[in-house]
Amino acid sequence: MLFNNRSKLSCLTISLLLSVSSMTEAKTYRWVDEQGKTHFSDSIPAEQAKFQRDTLNKAGRVVETSEKAKTKEEYEQEQHLQMLRNEQEQLIAKQAADDQVLLSTYRSVEDMHLTLNGRMQALDAQRRVAEGNLARLQKQLELQQKKAAEQERNGQSVTKNLLNDIHSSEQQIQLSINEINAHINKKNQIKAEFETDIERFKFLTQANPTANQTENTAKTPELEGLFNCADKVQCDKAWIRAAEFVKRYSSTPINNQTDQLILSLDPNNEKDLSLSISKMETTKGEQKLFLDIRCHHSRVGAELCASKTAADIRAAFRPYLESTMQ
Repeated sequence: MLFNNRSKLSCLTISLLLSVSSMTEAKTYRWVDEQGKTHFSDSIPAEQAKFQRDTLNKAGRVVETSEKAKTKEEYEQEQHLQMLRNEQEQLIAKQAADDQVLLSTYRSVEDMHLTLNGRMQALDAQRRVAEGNLARLQKQLELQQKKAAEQERNGQSVTKNLLNDIHSSEQQIQLSINEINAHINKKNQIKAEFETDIERFKFLTQANPTANQTENTAKTPELEGLFNCADKVQCDKAWIRAAEFVKRYSSTPINNQTDQLILSLDPNNEKDLSLSISKMETTKGEQKLFLDIRCHHSRVGAELCASKTAADIRAAFRPYLESTMQ
């Protein structure tokens, strides 16, 4: 009885091995070479391994697809593109964090105006103190200079202590002038930042907000969607044109626009194409504008991002900006 069971087990094992062997032998590979010729074979010649190929089962259905091997240039371009996307994601993440701080700090635009007015009044008070100190120092210097003039009229040499006092007063006056100018510059800077924040707050708190948007080398001019600026003047012109490009080609409206990032709303449906453009600076101080396209998180959305439509938008980016320079 034990012998019979072992015999049955052995037969079953052999049957399974034959079945697996049969399935393995049934695999067929299909690929198209660089001349456009389609090949079918149960093995892949070494010289043909670089092409994309499909693995077919016994019934002729595709069970697996292997992507074609990337060239060195394609690999480097892919790495460069990923680097640009990572940089852009950092900008988007920073903007999202700034938005969160803005929304958690203020309840209304009125609150922001009250805060701004308070900051302006505090800076004005500090400036008035500095101006009062400047007036005192100027009067002090005037008296010292008169005293020095009297000594000279009396045929005396101006004492060393008086000369030191005059020099000290002149230095203090210059420091006071610098302090006053610093207060003025700081006031202008804070006012400009608040005005930007107020406009952003208005957008984030409007009827249809989607504020928490967290998703989404100069030696490679052939990379689609990348514009390398010749200088700052050209980059400033291109940045204005870039906003027009987003409005023209994005199917969702602009959600955020700063001096570093132009971002349209995330795709609402499978047919939406959302654009984002970021301004970046290399370690050498060179500026570049980078376009990226975001699609709906679905199979149809992924196909749209890989479609000719998306490719044409990327290809149009650089010529669109260059037309401004002509």
